[in-house]
Amino acid sequence: MQKFKTLPIQTLIQQHYLKVERLQKDYQNLSASLHRHDHYELIWAFGGEGQHFINFKPYPLQQNRVYFLQIGQVHQFPEFERSGWIFLISEELMHSFFSLHPQEEGKGLFDTFGAQPFVDMDTDALHFINHIKELLLQELNQQAPNKNILFHLTVSLLLRLNAKQASEKEAITLLNPERRVLFDLRKLIQQHYREAHNVIFYLNKLGVPAKTLNRICRKTTGKTVHELLEDKLLTEAKMALLSTTCSVKEIAFDLGFNDSAYFGRFFRRATSLTPLKYRELHSA
Repeated sequence: MQKFKTLPIQTLIQQHYLKVERLQKDYQNLSASLHRHDHYELIWAFGGEGQHFINFKPYPLQQNRVYFLQIGQVHQFPEFERSGWIFLISEELMHSFFSLHPQEEGKGLFDTFGAQPFVDMDTDALHFINHIKELLLQELNQQAPNKNILFHLTVSLLLRLNAKQASEKEAITLLNPERRVLFDLRKLIQQHYREAHNVIFYLNKLGVPAKTLNRICRKTTGKTVHELLEDKLLTEAKMALLSTTCSVKEIAFDLGFNDSAYFGRFFRRATSLTPLKYRELHSA
């Protein structure tokens, strides 16, 4: 169903390994509309007011707060006064980062299920990020930027930000095998949310008892496996309602619901609105 897949993708990174750009009110006209990225982003705000949306959840643009956006997340940045910097990070660079530092994958700032995709900077952290930013700009301005220099500077930045977030939150300890299970669950949900709405499918794929998997999920996200799956379906449903002209029935079937009436009840239970009312209230 081609018309379902019309959500625009920002291709700001294109063939670049890394880009660092100023964040201003008129930054990239696509940002004000629902979109996804072909890259990862760090958004460092140090001025302005308003809020932006990650997977339809509003986040205030607070001074000296750094946000992390992952590939595939639905993003919207309405036009309002703001200033700061945006670090556009290629998939290649992030994969290399996680290969070198596997303990960081799926943890803290890089947790797709996490409720806090941002970190607030203190004075020391601000000096650090500003210094790294200046070094990155200096290297990017070279006629032939050195990829290794860009990589290691970015790695330093990512490690510092994730360590800062971890120090601000109540420590949640997960053993390495548990973190692997949670990471694999995230990938499975991303790949199979349309055809597999039953938690048993994910339990069988992971080979983990329901009680154990729910304990791991609650420990880090506060939600059960079923709730995480429903969050994914709800995000995709909202995206389709606001970015396509598909009927509710078409959207329901595309998301794997055999009964559009059941899909309507699912949506209303989560939002207190029918799908059509949600589209009416939130469409531009």
